[in-house]
Amino acid sequence: MVAKYQAGGSARERMSLDAGLQSRTSGMGTCISTRLNVATLSPSRLMIAVLAVLLLGVGPLQAQPQPGALGWSEGARWQSLTLVPGQVADFTPRVGQRGATLRSGTPDTLSSPVFRDEAGRLRALPGGVIVILKSALNEAQAQALFRQAGIQATRRIGEATWLIESAVGMPSLELANRLQASGLFDSAQPNWWMERRLR
Repeated sequence: MVAKYQAGGSARERMSLDAGLQSRTSGMGTCISTRLNVATLSPSRLMIAVLAVLLLGVGPLQAQPQPGALGWSEGARWQSLTLVPGQVADFTPRVGQRGATLRSGTPDTLSSPVFRDEAGRLRALPGGVIVILKSALNEAQAQALFRQAGIQATRRIGEATWLIESAVGMPSLELANRLQASGLFDSAQPNWWMERRLR
């Protein structure tokens, strides 16, 4: 928002307000530019115009969790989680067994808290974060991006999709949210374990 003074007239008449408003949703941008003459606005309308600039000029719409909220971003939508008290998913490697063993207890280095998502499904964090790059990069370019983000890739799992290394449990969720907020990636989500539902 820039106030400009033009030659001629009173100070109030000379002042005009240039406001650039930008709103983006779902990757499509709409840019609205308007020029308001303050001399024609009542104080209340001027206040409304200023508030509109402040509220609409915040840039791309993204998932905005409350501070301390438990959850993760799935695209532009914040997905809330509820902790299941006293239950953990144990990812200790066992011969002939894959996945998690649910048990009572507190999380340790090889177990994760258990959560319930918005659909009521149980989830846990075996470690790792799945990131989708904004564009397909060759190996050297991708590794340079990961170094910039302070992370290490475990393996490539798609043209622009990588599994990033992280510890079991909450470190995985925290890293996913940090990478999503960084803006360096198209998407960053925990590598979820989810309960199977029989049909």
